[in-house]
Amino acid sequence: MIAKVEALLDQLRHLAEEIKSTATDGSLAAKRIQARTIGQSIQQLESKGVPVPDELRSLKTTLISEISSFEAAERALAALSQGMTEILGRLQPPSNGGVRAPHVPASNEDMSNTRPRSVHLGADFEAQVSSWREVLKVVCDQVLDRHADQIVKLEALGGRKRKYFGRSPGAFRSAVKLSSGLYVESHMSANSIFTFLRRVVAACGESPDHLEIEVERRP
Repeated sequence: MIAKVEALLDQLRHLAEEIKSTATDGSLAAKRIQARTIGQSIQQLESKGVPVPDELRSLKTTLISEISSFEAAERALAALSQGMTEILGRLQPPSNGGVRAPHVPASNEDMSNTRPRSVHLGADFEAQVSSWREVLKVVCDQVLDRHADQIVKLEALGGRKRKYFGRSPGAFRSAVKLSSGLYVESHMSANSIFTFLRRVVAACGESPDHLEIEVERRP
């Protein structure tokens, strides 16, 4: 067992270094400016009917590819960090020191300073969780799995300036990808996530009281 753990840790270290070496490229800002400048030059040449040199188009393509690789590495590094945090949370030994026993809070209870432990959605679904971000993903995945025909309605949640569901991660401050291919905004407090998920459940025709989240509360 120890040998397996050490081998896995070694793989994770190499992966982290590989991702970080790409994600910390200090020339990214300069490349973005260069790509934007070249794009503008190409537009000006085309508007004047002047042939665009192949070398210029090739350089733009290369820069865009390098920028995309950097952005993909950034997302991968964030996913690895989040995943490791959740795994470490699951590995923490149980302790009663300073932590109340898990309980299911009322719908109007303050969720600040709580750690979620499990999610129930009706009598037929239960999942173990360790973070509010995980709660968000698990519940949204389950609701969309049950009510795939409600995707359009869920995409309409939110006001004109802020959307909660969408098909592009770039539209959100901190996007979480769902199994359906949609993205959901996770830049919310525990209270906001709980309230939002009750709205999601209700929007799909279920009682929001079917959603129960077992939490531990710290003093």
